[in-house]
Amino acid sequence: MTILLENMIANLPVALRGFLHLRGFLNMERTAEVPKAPNWPNAEVPKGPTWLSFVEKAAAPAVGLAWAVGAFILALQMSVSAHYAEFVVGAITWRDESKLADIIILPLCLVVFIGVTAGLSRLILLTKEQRGSFEGRQFSELLLWWSLPGLITILSAFIDTPIDKSLLLLSGVGTLFLTCLVIRTRNSELSMGEGNAGLLGALAASSIPSVFYLAWGRLNPEYSLSPHAREQMVKIILAVGFGILLYLAKWRNAYRRIASLLLIIGQLGWGVFFCSLWPAKLVEPGNKFSGYAAQPALRLLVLGLLLWTFADIAGRFRKYRRTRELSDLISPVSVFALIAIIKVGVTTVPSVSPDDYHFGEGLLGWKSYLNGAIPYFDYLSPHGLIDDDLNGFVSHFFFDGTASAIGEAGRVSFVLLAGIAFGSLVWSTGSIAIATLSTFLLYNVVPQGSGMKWYFFIPFLCIWLAPGTNKNSLKWMATWLVTVVIILLGVPPQGVVMVAASSPLFLYHIWKIWREKTPMDWRSVAFAGASLLFFFVALPGFRMLLGALRYVLENGPINQVAYGMPWKFSLNGATGGRNLFEFFRSTWIIIPAICGYQIIRAIKERKFQKEFPAAAVFSLILCLLLLPYTMGRIDPGALSRLGIFTIFVWSGLLPLLLRNGLENSWVTVAFVMVVFVAPLNGDKNRAATLDLESALTPRLSVGEFKNGEERGLSPVGRGSFGEDYWQNLIEVKLLLDKYLEPRQPYLDLTGRHARYFYLDRLPHLEVTAPYNLVPLPQQRRIIEQLKEHPRRIALISTKAGNIIHDGGGLALRNPILYRFVLDHYEPFFEEGHILGRLKDRPSSPGAALRDAEFVTSKFKVERKDEPQKKGELRKKGELRKNDGAGRLLLHLEDPALAQVLQQGDSVYVADQELKISSVDPMTGNIEVPGSSQPITQENLSLKFAIGERARAYHAALLEKAITVSELMYVPIAWGRSFPSLEKRMSLVKDVTPSIQTAQSSNSKLPTWKFQSLGLSGGDADLLVFEFECANSKSSAAMKVHWKGQLNKHLNKHPNSSLDSNLTFRVASGTLIVPLDANPKWSLDENVEELQLELLEKPPCENPAVGGVKFYRRLLAD
Repeated sequence: MTILLENMIANLPVALRGFLHLRGFLNMERTAEVPKAPNWPNAEVPKGPTWLSFVEKAAAPAVGLAWAVGAFILALQMSVSAHYAEFVVGAITWRDESKLADIIILPLCLVVFIGVTAGLSRLILLTKEQRGSFEGRQFSELLLWWSLPGLITILSAFIDTPIDKSLLLLSGVGTLFLTCLVIRTRNSELSMGEGNAGLLGALAASSIPSVFYLAWGRLNPEYSLSPHAREQMVKIILAVGFGILLYLAKWRNAYRRIASLLLIIGQLGWGVFFCSLWPAKLVEPGNKFSGYAAQPALRLLVLGLLLWTFADIAGRFRKYRRTRELSDLISPVSVFALIAIIKVGVTTVPSVSPDDYHFGEGLLGWKSYLNGAIPYFDYLSPHGLIDDDLNGFVSHFFFDGTASAIGEAGRVSFVLLAGIAFGSLVWSTGSIAIATLSTFLLYNVVPQGSGMKWYFFIPFLCIWLAPGTNKNSLKWMATWLVTVVIILLGVPPQGVVMVAASSPLFLYHIWKIWREKTPMDWRSVAFAGASLLFFFVALPGFRMLLGALRYVLENGPINQVAYGMPWKFSLNGATGGRNLFEFFRSTWIIIPAICGYQIIRAIKERKFQKEFPAAAVFSLILCLLLLPYTMGRIDPGALSRLGIFTIFVWSGLLPLLLRNGLENSWVTVAFVMVVFVAPLNGDKNRAATLDLESALTPRLSVGEFKNGEERGLSPVGRGSFGEDYWQNLIEVKLLLDKYLEPRQPYLDLTGRHARYFYLDRLPHLEVTAPYNLVPLPQQRRIIEQLKEHPRRIALISTKAGNIIHDGGGLALRNPILYRFVLDHYEPFFEEGHILGRLKDRPSSPGAALRDAEFVTSKFKVERKDEPQKKGELRKKGELRKNDGAGRLLLHLEDPALAQVLQQGDSVYVADQELKISSVDPMTGNIEVPGSSQPITQENLSLKFAIGERARAYHAALLEKAITVSELMYVPIAWGRSFPSLEKRMSLVKDVTPSIQTAQSSNSKLPTWKFQSLGLSGGDADLLVFEFECANSKSSAAMKVHWKGQLNKHLNKHPNSSLDSNLTFRVASGTLIVPLDANPKWSLDENVEELQLELLEKPPCENPAVGGVKFYRRLLAD
C-alpha cells in the first residue's frame, strides 16, 4: 500500500503538468464535428504502448476506491452473532452484535482496492495491446466517467455528508458491466462507445417502473405500488438487459439494435420525469386530501416539456439510427429531465419561513411590480430580479401567488433557469456528460438562498465565449450589447462585474474590426438597435437600468462594512473536517492562477493576434473583480459567498475555460470538477441526491394546515406554520386593522417586512427592511416618500422580536430614518407590541386616550398577601380585598410604564383609584392595596395619567424597542477612522480641551464626570474623546451614563440601573460613541451630567480621558 501511495504522489506533478499543458488549452477555435473513432475493426489500428496515460492511471484507482468504500458499507451491515465461551455480558451482548465485521473491514477494503486497481490496470494494458490505443483510452475514460458518481459521494463524506449508496451502486454497476464487456468482446467488432450506449440504455430502461408509478400516480393519487415491487422490477429489467447485451456483445449489429431500442425506450421514460413538476397530493390528518392551486399554465409547461422530449427523441432516432455513434441518440432534454427529478423532484410542503427578513425579500418585489412599481426605480430587489423575484412571478403565473407556494415555485424556477443553462453548456461544449455534471454540481449553490443567479449567468458566458460569435466581431458586439442590458437588470451587483470582465473582449473586437476592416453586418446592427430601442421605448428600460446602476454605486462603497464577515470567525477553533472544508471552499483561487499562466504563455508565444485567449482574460478579470464580493462575507460553517463562488468557478466556468483543444477528453475536466466541488456537496443533514422515492410518490403525508383566508390573511395561503408564529401574525393583523383601513400601508421598522405581503399592505417604498437601508441617499429618498405619503402607524417593535442581524438596529443602521421616527411618531404599547402613531393627527384612533394623557396597560397578578382575619380572598376566579390588610403584586405588561411610575402614584383599575405602595422598574412589578371591588379576568388592566412624564415614557418605550445597549468595539472601530468620519460630523460642544485624570468612585474603578453640560440630546448625537492608557494595547469595558431632564420623571428605585447608559470597549486612541443609540439621550432636551466609568480593572496604571467633544451627524446632502 505504501508503494502504491508513493507512486500516486510521484505521478501527481506529471498529472498537473499534463493538465496545464493540454493542447490548445484556451484556443478560441472549436472543431465543427466531434472526432470519431477509427472504423473499428476494419481500419488498421496500431498496437498500443505498454505505458499508461494520466487518465488510464487514474481510472483504475478511482474505480478501486469506489468499490472499496462499497465493501466497507457492506461489511458494516454484516450481522453475525458473537461466539460466547463464558457467561459474559458486554456492550455487544445487549444488542446481540459482533466484532467480526470490525476485524475484517479494513483488510477487506485494502484487498478490494488493490485487487480492483491492479486488475483494471492490467485489463487496460491488455485492451490497448489487443485493440489499439484508441479503444484502450476509451475504456479507461469510460471507467473514470462511471467512477465519478461514487467519487462524488465519497468526497462529500469528507465534510460530514451522509454517503449516498445509490451513487456508489451506480458506479459499481457501470464499472462492472464495462469490465465484463471488455472481457467478453476481446475478439469482437464492438467498440467501447457502442458498449457504453448499451449500458446507458439498460439503466434508462430500468426506470420504466418508476416512470409508470410517477405518471399514473399523478393522474390517480390513490394509486399505490410498493417500493419493494418496483425494486424487484428494476432488478429484473437490469438483469435481463445486461444479460442480453453481454450475450450479444460478440455480434455487433444485434447489440447495436438492442442498445438503440433500450436507449429510445429508456429516454422516453426519462422524459416522463418532468411530470414530477406537477405537485403530488398532500394528505392531512384524517386522510384529508389537499394540494396546490395549480394554474393551467403549469399543465401547459409540463405537457410542453413532455412533447419536446418525445419530439427530440423521435427526431434523433430518425436522423441517427443508422449512424455509427449510438451516443447521437441521447437526447439532452431527456437527460435534463433526469437531473430535474433528482434535484427538485420532491413536492414541497406549503409553508412560509419564520425568517420574515430573508423570506420577505422574495415576496415584495414581484408583487410591487404587478401593482405598477418599476424595478430598481420604485422598488430595489436586494439581490436582483433573478434571486428575489423570479420565484414570486412563477408562483403568480403557475400557482395561486400566495406566500406558501413560493417553495414549490422554486422547483419550476430551477427547471426554467437550469434547463437553459444546461442547453447552453451542451451547445457550447458539445458534451452532454460534462453539461450534466456541471448542472448537477452547480445545484449545490441553490439551497443557499441566492444561488439561482449562477445558473442565470451560464448562458451569457456561453454566448460571449462561443467560437461561432467570436469569428464575427460585429455579430459578437451586437449580441454583447443586448445581453449586457439583460444581465445588468437580472442581477445588478454581480452583473456589473460580469460586464466589466467582458469589456476587454469588446475592445478586442473593436480593434479586430479596425485592423481587418470588416464590412458592416447590417443585420447584426439592426438586431441590436431594434432590441435596445424596444427595451428603452416600449418598456421603462432606461429608468430600470439607471436604477440598477444607482443601486450598485450606492451600495458598493459600504458593502464590505455593512455586510462583511471576517474569515477568522470561521478559522478560529476549526479542526478536522472543518479545516478541510475551509480549504476546499477556497480553491477558486486556482483558476485565476491558471488563467494568468495561459495569458503569459500567449504573450510569450505572440498568439494574441491570431488566437486571443478570451476565456482566460475574462475568467481572470472576473475572479479578481469579484474578490471583494467573494471574500466579503464568509459565514462560519456555511458555504457562504466563498464556497458558492468556488462551486461556480469549478462547475460552470471551468468547462467553458477548457472547452477548446481537449479533443473531447472531457473526463479529465470532469474528474477535476468532482475533486474540487464534491467536498462542498450537500451538508450533514442530506445526501448528494434527493429522496427519489419521495419524488415519485403520488401523495405526501403532512401535518394539519392552517388557512390564511379564514383569518383574513389570504396572501399567506394555506399551509403548515409554527403555532407561535401564526398567533403572532394574527395579533399584528388585528392590531393594524384596528387603526388602519384595508390595504392602507404602514411603516414596518421591525425588519419583518414579509408581513407587508401577508397583511396585504404593500409599503410602496424603495427599500422595505431597515437592515438593507444603509446608504444615506436611499434613506433620504425613503424619508421624502414618507413625507409625501405619511404612514399613520409605524410598527416599531413586535412581540416576536425585531430582526436586526449584525446591524445594531434602527439607531445605528439607519440614522436618518431613526431621527425621522423620533420627530414624527409618538410610541405606544398595545398587546405586547410597540407602535407609533403619526403626530398631529387628532382624528387618528386612540387620540381620545392620548388627549386625556392616560396610558393603559394590562397586568397579571403575581402575588397576593392574605389578610390577617379570616375570609375568602379568592372567589370564583376573582380577587377581592377582605379587610384592608391584603396587598396585590401586579406585573405590568407594558415594560416602560413601570419606569415612570413612582410610589404614591394613583392608578385606576375598574374605575377604582389605587395608590402604588412600591414599584420595581427592573421587573415591571408594582404593589397596590387589595381592591374593594373584584378584579376579574375582564378588567385586568389599569390606567395611569401620564401627564408631564409622557416624554420620559416615550423614551423608555423606544429604548425597549430599538436600543442595543452593548456597543462592544463600535467606538474603537469608528474612532480609528476619525479623520475620514470627521467630515461627516459637526462640532456641538467642546468639553475638555486637555487630558483629565480619573476621579475616584465607590467601586474604586476610574470614573470621569462632566457636569453643567446644558446639552440637548437631539442636537448632539456622538461623543468623541481620547482615551490614554500608556504601554497597553488591551481593551477594557466602559459605561457612559447621563442625567438630564428625563431623569426627573424616571423611577428613583434604589436598585434600578435605568439611569440611561451604554456600555462599550475602550482602548488607547480616539473613540466615537453613538449616544443616539439610546432614545433616552436623543429625547432628553437638557442633559446636565455625563459620566464615563470603567467597569473592570484598566490595562494600565493611570488611564486618562481627554478631548471630550460632542458632535452631530451630518445627514443632509
